[in-house]
Amino acid sequence: MSDSNGNGDGDGDDGGGGGRIAAAWTALRADWEQEAAHRRFLDLCGAAGQLDAAARLYRDALAAAPGDAAARAGVDRLVARAVAALTVPAEARHRAWVDGARRSWFWLLVVLAVATIVAFAVYFVAYTPPVSPAAPAPVTSASSARPAR
Repeated sequence: MSDSNGNGDGDGDDGGGGGRIAAAWTALRADWEQEAAHRRFLDLCGAAGQLDAAARLYRDALAAAPGDAAARAGVDRLVARAVAALTVPAEARHRAWVDGARRSWFWLLVVLAVATIVAFAVYFVAYTPPVSPAAPAPVTSASSARPAR
């Protein structure tokens, strides 16, 4: 946990982040005015999936010193990272949905084409009258084969 000054109390329990987040916060407080130190802290929290712990620590620091520009900048950077972390998966889900929809349309068209071909084949087999072999010419008598005068 952190006290009202935003310093870790040393027990390493910062909401599930473990001792690494607490140690990084302590190191950040020692180098508070350096932007690179804030960036390193946020990188560590982001990699550990602990942006919520970082937000709580920055919020506590801002509550202790409302006019602290470094704390305000840290909160702003944190919000930007959180929005980016939420935006990328949403775009990936959308892209996956679009790709899936395209594949679905492709297979739908293939199935419709096959169904159309089968329907035409069934129609021609079922409704085309069978062709009978040519009937042999009837046998006629020789007298009837002569032309009439």
